Amino acid sequence: MSVQKSRKVFYGIAIILTLLLLLLLFFFIGKYISKENAPKTPPDWGVIPAEETTYFNEYSIVDVAIERVVSDESFNSLTKEEQVKLVADTLAKLESEEKIIKGSIAYDEAHLAFTFRYTNNAIGGVSLKEFNDETDSVDGA
Repeated sequence: MSVQKSRKVFYGIAIILTLLLLLLLFFFIGKYISKENAPKTPPDWGVIPAEETTYFNEYSIVDVAIERVVSDESFNSLTKEEQVKLVADTLAKLESEEKIIKGSIAYDEAHLAFTFRYTNNAIGGVSLKEFNDETDSVDGA
């Protein structure tokens, strides 16, 4: 066999092997990312029973609404009275939307804290005092 013919055979085999490797690579990548391997049903978390998911969602709605108000950049620049009014207005709005139980909102002026009841009668709260990481408590408590 001549040198030129053996080079052609070598290059031919190299090209065929490269194509086979690319095909295998695409096959495994396709198999890996395909939706066939995805679970057909959502996992059973075992934490929140099905009948409790409604309450969990209601907690989230209330908590997110309050979190958006108190974590806004401008909130800390307000006076305590303005902060109290803003949180009170937010809770009143949630109460009117029946996200918390009507008549359950209470404000403790001494502790700058609101309490309320979620629709499943669980107690929720909002404290306007600063939390102290060193003592794991609110300042002044």
